[in-house]
Amino acid sequence: MERLVTRDRRTLQPSDEVQRLFLRHSAAVRGFIYTLLPINDYADDLLQEVFITAMEKAAEYQPGTNFQAWVCTIARFKVLEFRRAQARLRLLSPAAMEALADNAPSSTDHEQDAVGALRRCLEKLAPAARQVLELRYRDARTPTQIAEMRGNTPLSVNVALSRARAFLRRCMDQQLLQESPPRVAP
Repeated sequence: MERLVTRDRRTLQPSDEVQRLFLRHSAAVRGFIYTLLPINDYADDLLQEVFITAMEKAAEYQPGTNFQAWVCTIARFKVLEFRRAQARLRLLSPAAMEALADNAPSSTDHEQDAVGALRRCLEKLAPAARQVLELRYRDARTPTQIAEMRGNTPLSVNVALSRARAFLRRCMDQQLLQESPPRVAP
């Protein structure tokens, strides 16, 4: 039986061997990451990233060498990457971030404002443009179908749709700009 296992190990791909060794040493690697980064949520994520990187670099691992030292080197670099990323994200103090979050409008407020602006802008559209938009988006008709219904060419329907969408975009931008509270300069 031992001979069979030995023969199987010789035929393993580098990634298979790295995966097997990683599973064997994962507790030690996790402990190493915890010593460098004692935040449990992030440590588990980093352990997963270390595994992915180890699998990507499996061909670089030399069988018979110290696997734990090799994978802990990968872990050390992953922790350093994480700390650099966290340092870049900490541009504001926690108190400042909380104050901004408390004063931020909810997404539903913004959505309601956008729907209201769209309704007002649709009312400003010429009746023919509004009809083309309704046929296209409410009734799910193709430009060819709309052209046949209206006695136009599909190209003229596409042009009308394009112009109507451009009008709505400009109108909504103006409406939302007028409704948004003025920003205070720092």
